[in-house]
Amino acid sequence: MCGAPSRGPQNRDARGASEVRRSDEIQDRLCRTTVKGVRECAKGGPSLAALVSAPKKESWLECDHVRGRCGVTDPDMRGKLSEPNEDHGPLRGDDQAALEACLEQFLKRELPLAQGLRIVALAPLEGGNAREAWSFDVVWREADTSHRKRCVLLQKAPAGQLDRDLGPEFRVLETLEGTDVPAPRAYWIDVDGRALGRPAFVLERVGGSAELRSLLDPARGSINRALARALAAAAAALHQVDWRARGVDFLGEPSADEVARAQVDEWEALFLRHRMEPLPVLAAAFCWLRENAPRAERVAIVHGDLRFGNFLYEGDQLRALLDWEMVHLGDPCEDLAWAYRSLWNPEAQLPFDAFLAHYRASGGASAPAENLLFYRLFGEVKHAVISLCGAHAFATGQTRNLRLADRMSWVPECLAHFLDWLPPGRETA
Repeated sequence: MCGAPSRGPQNRDARGASEVRRSDEIQDRLCRTTVKGVRECAKGGPSLAALVSAPKKESWLECDHVRGRCGVTDPDMRGKLSEPNEDHGPLRGDDQAALEACLEQFLKRELPLAQGLRIVALAPLEGGNAREAWSFDVVWREADTSHRKRCVLLQKAPAGQLDRDLGPEFRVLETLEGTDVPAPRAYWIDVDGRALGRPAFVLERVGGSAELRSLLDPARGSINRALARALAAAAAALHQVDWRARGVDFLGEPSADEVARAQVDEWEALFLRHRMEPLPVLAAAFCWLRENAPRAERVAIVHGDLRFGNFLYEGDQLRALLDWEMVHLGDPCEDLAWAYRSLWNPEAQLPFDAFLAHYRASGGASAPAENLLFYRLFGEVKHAVISLCGAHAFATGQTRNLRLADRMSWVPECLAHFLDWLPPGRETA
C-alpha cells in the first residue's frame, strides 16, 4: 500500500461518462472469466489477471466444480428469488408510541431503583443498513438525585448487508470505557429482543456529525487533515489496548499466524452463503488470499469498518468511532488499509504515508508493507461480499431498503480494484 499510486476519493453519484464506460468494460471483462481458468488458478496455474481476458470455452453452469464451489444447481436463478415482502422501515405513529412504551419498561427493569423514569424526545435517526437508530433522553430520580442520560438506541434491522449479533459489539464497547479510544459508552442491552421486539442496545449519544461529503470536501482541507490525523491516533489507541487484560478473549484467542486466514474463511463462508451467481473471479481471489495470508506483527482489537464516515466529529475534533458491528481480533493493518479504500479514500486530505506516520507516532503497530498490501486486496474482496449480502437480502424479499437494490453492481468494481492492486509476479494462487 505504501508508495502505491494515489487513488483519490471517488463519488459514485458524480462519476462521468468515462467512469461509466469503465464500469461497463469491467463487467464485460469479468463476465468472460472461464471456469477452466478458476480451476487452474486454484491449482497454482495462470495469473488471476489472465482470467478476465481468456475466451469463454464452457458454460459456468455445465461444470461440476462450479456447482459444488458456488452452490449453483439451477441455471435460472430468477426462479429462486421470492417477491419482496413488506418493508421493515423505522416505526412511525402508533408503532413509535409502542416502542417508547417498551423502551420505558425495559429501562425500568434495568434501573430498579429509578423513580419517575420516563423517555423524552424519542425520534428516528439516519442510520446504516445493519441498525435502526433512535435518539432519546431518559430521565429519572434516584436517592433524591435527578439523572438524565442522552442516549441512542440501536436496534438490529430485520435484514441488511450483514447479520451480526449485537452482543460482541456491546461487550467490546463496555471494555473500552476508560481507555483512550474515542467510543460511546455502552449502557444497556436487550440481547435477544424480548423487551424491544428485536435485539437492541442503548449507547451514550455523542454530539457531532458523521457526514462523509464534508469530510471529502477540498474546501475543508485543514479541518479534514486534522480529522484524518485524529483517525490515525484513534486507530493507534485501539490497537494498543491490552485485550487480554480487559477480557476481550470472548472474541477468541487467535494467534498471529491465524488471524488473516480466519478472516478469509469467515468472508468466504458469507460469499458462498449469499452469492446468486458463480462469480469465479471472486472465488479465485479467495484462493489467492488464503495462499498469501501474512503473519500479523501484533494481534489487536480491529474495528473492522474504520474509515471516514464512521466517526462523529465537531469542527476538527473526532468525538467517537461508530459502527462497531465488524469488530474482531486481528491484524491492525486491516483497519489501516480499509481506511483508504477508494469509496471513502481521504488521500486528498492526508496522503497515506502521512497517515501511517502519524499512526506510528501515536504508538501504533509497525504495519509491514506486505501486510498492508494483503489487506488492501482483502478489503476489495470483503466489500464485494458485503455488497453481495445486501443484494441477496433485497432480491430474496428480506428487505425493501432501496439502498441495497443496486449493491450487486458494486461487485465488478471491487474485483477490478483487486486485480489492479495485485502485485506483478504474485498473481498465482
